[in-house]
Amino acid sequence: MTIQYILKPPLQFSDTEKEDFEYLLDKQGQIDKVEGKLERCYKVCLVKLNGDSIGIGALKQVYKSPFEYSGVSEIQHNYNYEIGYLFVDNESINKDYGSLGVGKYITRLLLSQVTGENVFATTESNDENRMLYILKSFGFKVSGSPYLGRTTKKNIVLMTLDRKKIM
Repeated sequence: MTIQYILKPPLQFSDTEKEDFEYLLDKQGQIDKVEGKLERCYKVCLVKLNGDSIGIGALKQVYKSPFEYSGVSEIQHNYNYEIGYLFVDNESINKDYGSLGVGKYITRLLLSQVTGENVFATTESNDENRMLYILKSFGFKVSGSPYLGRTTKKNIVLMTLDRKKIM
């Protein structure tokens, strides 16, 4: 078993890596269109298991609407980085491998790219959502109130990680 973590700016992605990212982002089912999403990221992680792409995550271009939706727009200026698109295609992983910790490792890699910076994420507020537990394990906390996702029509929470003093 070979796991490869590819972490780089999106402009350095090959055409095949771009296709794999877009395929997994679409399979995740959390956004309405995948075109153009890769190019608006700061850094992207693509994970391959035995040569097959199985996971993604990104430090995304920040948009501040989640702060408004959550009712905490007054803190939005403290966050310039967002972790998003975190997805592991568990259907493509041989069950004999068990839990590989891929989502947690992607998160660790992405956070290492912005050491000392405040980071936020949005995720589904659901007890079965692995991303919620991964974010909490890194110290992210729910900020504000849940809101209804435009695409998924599910409850979404804003998660924030404060790594520097907030003014």
